[in-house]
Amino acid sequence: MKLELNDPFDVMLLVSPNCKWCKLTEHVLLDAASKNGISLNLQKVDITKNPEFAERYNILSTPSLILYDKTTIVGALPEDAAKEVIERLKIYKN
Repeated sequence: MKLELNDPFDVMLLVSPNCKWCKLTEHVLLDAASKNGISLNLQKVDITKNPEFAERYNILSTPSLILYDKTTIVGALPEDAAKEVIERLKIYKN
């Protein structure tokens, strides 16, 4: 099933095949969500196969995170930043 531009998501992780930080960012984010009891609707999008997503969100590098179609975070996500993202998600979900 192809992901569509208007599909709902909590977090969209935009990745590319040669991105060494993309898998780490995904792992750190999912781990932080699990530790905080958050069910995360994570959409992982390879921008080389889905360039329309990079265009829509003006993404020039990976990894990049989009939170609820509103907030963009570019770059690898350290553990403390992942906790902050999860806290934001808690606020959005309530």
